[in-house]
Amino acid sequence: MRKILKVKWLIIGLVLISLVFISCGTDEEQGAVASAGTTDLSNLKIGFSIQTLKSPYFVAMAEAFEKTCEDKGYELITIDAENDPVKQDADCEDLVARGVDVIVINPRDSKAAVQTSIKVMNAGIPLFAVDSTIADGGKFTGEITSANDEDGYLVGRWVAEQMGKTSLKIGMLSGNPGNAIGLIRRAGLIKGITEYQLEKYNSTNFEIVTQGWGGWDSPTGVDATEDMLTTAPDMNVLLAENDSMALGAMKVFQDSGRTDILIAAAADGQKEAYEAIMAGTYGATGLNDPILLAELTLEQIEKHLSGEQIIQSLVTKAACVTKENAKEFYNPNSAF
Repeated sequence: MRKILKVKWLIIGLVLISLVFISCGTDEEQGAVASAGTTDLSNLKIGFSIQTLKSPYFVAMAEAFEKTCEDKGYELITIDAENDPVKQDADCEDLVARGVDVIVINPRDSKAAVQTSIKVMNAGIPLFAVDSTIADGGKFTGEITSANDEDGYLVGRWVAEQMGKTSLKIGMLSGNPGNAIGLIRRAGLIKGITEYQLEKYNSTNFEIVTQGWGGWDSPTGVDATEDMLTTAPDMNVLLAENDSMALGAMKVFQDSGRTDILIAAAADGQKEAYEAIMAGTYGATGLNDPILLAELTLEQIEKHLSGEQIIQSLVTKAACVTKENAKEFYNPNSAF
């Protein structure tokens, strides 16, 4: 009988120990990242893989990283992926070979970044994703993004409110196929329109009549909008996934004499967009700050390498910027 009791208590003890280990793993699954231990930051070498340097948004982000690293005495190696996920993967392999202490990736394609992230983390190098995320299955130390879903949602509601009972004939100007942030932003826009109309009218009254890929920049946005306008001349709303593309679309509409099309972007807060919003030629945009994202990313890196526990997914504040509140966010001296 005593032997049976001993075995019983041994089994219970083993179960309790197992539960402790399981509970320890739960925090990581929910977002808490274990500390890296204390690292000497005085000789910190950071590799930065950015998806493109053709967009003003990403240029501003790269410049913010460069300035902050220079101020802190960190070495920064920035490589432009040139909108090519294959090149971005090779760039990250190069950064690993060059012996960087940490890598920051601005993923061109979230799914393609999965294998890249695994390679980096398996090499023992902390990986931080900024602005865009890494798809399920990827490995990373932390990610820092804007509130893309909430920004899109707030802008979508504003658009629906402005249009009232008028049927929305939407032209959707997207960044590039496979981009997770683009998907989140356009889903947020549609969700905002849907929720507003259901709450107000108990039904929806919108249609996406055309869609184009604007490559996240104004010149490509111009080309895509010209095609969209030809395909769907009845378009009365242009929804873009960032300001640069929307500004390109605005130029097309101005050149075509189309003043009847409401323009809005899910996010970015580009200086020129704020100016157009205040002038009344551009409807609204979501709050997004590439400089803030760069600064927050470096803060997270420092905390992690100094042994502090960090939250794995850090999201900035959302806001819908319109003519009524644009002055609160506008900075004429901003790099973006």
